[in-house]
Amino acid sequence: MSIFKKISLLFLVSLSLMAYLTYLTNKSVENKIANLYKQKYIQVSKEFFRYLSDADFLKLKLRAKELNFEKVDTKIDSSDAKVVFEDKVSFGGVKIFKKDGFYYLYMNYLDDDFLFFDKSQTQDLQDKKLMNYLFSADILLIFVIFAFLVFLLRPLKSISLAMERFGKGEHKCRLKELDKNDEISKVIKEFNKMARNIENLLSAREQLLRDVSHELRTPIARMKLISDMMQKNPHSKKLKDAIEQIDTLTNELLNVEKLNSHNLQLNLKEYDIETILAHTFSKMFIDDDSLLEVEIKQKVDLRVDLEYFSMALKNLIDNALKYKSDGVVKVVINGNSIEITNRAKPLKRELEFYTNPFTQEDSSRQNSGYGIGLNLVKRVLDKHHFSLDYLHVNGVNIFKITIESL
Repeated sequence: MSIFKKISLLFLVSLSLMAYLTYLTNKSVENKIANLYKQKYIQVSKEFFRYLSDADFLKLKLRAKELNFEKVDTKIDSSDAKVVFEDKVSFGGVKIFKKDGFYYLYMNYLDDDFLFFDKSQTQDLQDKKLMNYLFSADILLIFVIFAFLVFLLRPLKSISLAMERFGKGEHKCRLKELDKNDEISKVIKEFNKMARNIENLLSAREQLLRDVSHELRTPIARMKLISDMMQKNPHSKKLKDAIEQIDTLTNELLNVEKLNSHNLQLNLKEYDIETILAHTFSKMFIDDDSLLEVEIKQKVDLRVDLEYFSMALKNLIDNALKYKSDGVVKVVINGNSIEITNRAKPLKRELEFYTNPFTQEDSSRQNSGYGIGLNLVKRVLDKHHFSLDYLHVNGVNIFKITIESL
């Protein structure tokens, strides 16, 4: 879950709790006020009825004033007021009405009607409104804090997107630096500094590989010419094969650099598997054809770049031939999968380790290879959206290409 989703979730939880707390508090205060005025009016009505029974209206008026009660001349319509209490007494009755948040005491004795209002309610209502304002201010403050956090952390999304683009190969991607001195601004500056350093390192490495590869072309061409001019001897073919392998390595170095480019456009066409295998074997130098066995269980047509995909197959088959302990190397075609198997010791590490560029399992081995084979295979398959898996079953190494986009 992203940090923005977490903050939003925290905001919603806080807002819900505050709203629920406001509701409960209001409900509790209203109930307490209702009970308070209900009991107060009932008690006062008993006292007022004594004055009415004695027909002492002057004392009733004075006592009402002492209690801060006001006699209201306007009658209350029962249709727009709520009766919260009602009781019958001798020669009359008492009712407590609630209207517009205020409580009124209605008394009826013989032919006289009286409606009283406790003026202290005005202050209580103002206190309640103040409390509601405070709760509203708290809720508003939560909104402000949420907006401030979103604004404060907004650059993190830009940083995340920039890092994602940089990881996909857009090495010129940079972030706009902020004229601030906070931690996020420092992260942006350090990211730009790191991006520049990595871009310079990658450019230098790519330039070095291109220069080395191109510089090797001339001596390789001379060596080929000299080998062709040499008199036939038992070692001339081995020398020529060695030169061809150097030439192949040089081409692979150039191809690796092309694969590093995210602007590389593959020349995708439909080929049957026999054509792909024939093109692959034409790139290989195998001393003994009996060491390689092909089994097509189910034919398949693939949409691939013939040159690059054949190069990937060639590298897998070369590795299988190079590191086999005995027996033959098998290439098994089974519809949506291609398996290259050989009898050999299992890999000491996970496959991902070997698909890194210039990785060798053991640098002390004499036939440890060039260290770019599996990395090139992985890059080619990724470009085709195919997958590469590795298994070791009963002493047999299995490298499996799965054609996921059939």
